[in-house]
Amino acid sequence: MNRIELIGAPAIGKSTLLNNMINERVTSEWKTVDEKKEDVVSDKKNLNSSSLASLISFYTLKFRIFNNKKNVFINYLFNTYENDAVDRYGNEYHEIMACKINELKSEQFANAFVDAKLIKFYYKILVEDILIMKLLNINDYIVYDEGIIHNLGTVAKALDFKNLLSKLDKMTVNSVLPKAVIHCELSLSDYYERRLNRIKNEKSTSIDRYMDEGELYKECEKSLKRSNDKVNTLIELGVPVLVLKMDENIKDNAIKANDFLSSIIF
Repeated sequence: MNRIELIGAPAIGKSTLLNNMINERVTSEWKTVDEKKEDVVSDKKNLNSSSLASLISFYTLKFRIFNNKKNVFINYLFNTYENDAVDRYGNEYHEIMACKINELKSEQFANAFVDAKLIKFYYKILVEDILIMKLLNINDYIVYDEGIIHNLGTVAKALDFKNLLSKLDKMTVNSVLPKAVIHCELSLSDYYERRLNRIKNEKSTSIDRYMDEGELYKECEKSLKRSNDKVNTLIELGVPVLVLKMDENIKDNAIKANDFLSSIIF
């Protein structure tokens, strides 16, 4: 699998950019992880017969409940491969999962449920979106707006990204590094306003809701710095990086991103 990541500070607009990249895409040279999951389900040769039979039976029985909700069916399929994926590739990503858990242990959030929610979220990224793709021998270029790099070193007391990589073995580092990165940037003032508006519109992260405005401003500063530090480290390691200013026209940014991906793929 050829993983390409959109990275940036939390809530900076990665998903918005990705949706516009899809709209501006003129070829099928890359896909999102959700699009690729749908392909896997529709391509019967990727599935073993016993799993396929059980899935068809399940989906038929529940058809009225899950009518027009293909994501439920797709996620059910991928969950059936969870244990096999962890058994086969877990060693490559064990240290990454441990790093994330240690990050959360180092931070004091409002309650343990926030920690649990974040661990569940990261587990899904690693296992359902990455390990299972490797298990099924997916070799396509897949674009992630929530990937390994973006979600490592996201809390205040975490190791800086370069220091974190230095503590991982070579196999893990090779698994962590993407084929390319698109970095989403904003000024501190614009970024702070964006996160503040998300809180007001009840679209904020679990962490943001527990901060006052002063704490949020400081967190925005730290988030932008962590994101920039990651990009600088990736460049040092030879990973191709495209930097996009998120205060510019989103359609223009999407076209630039697609052109960048074409240069990587061909």
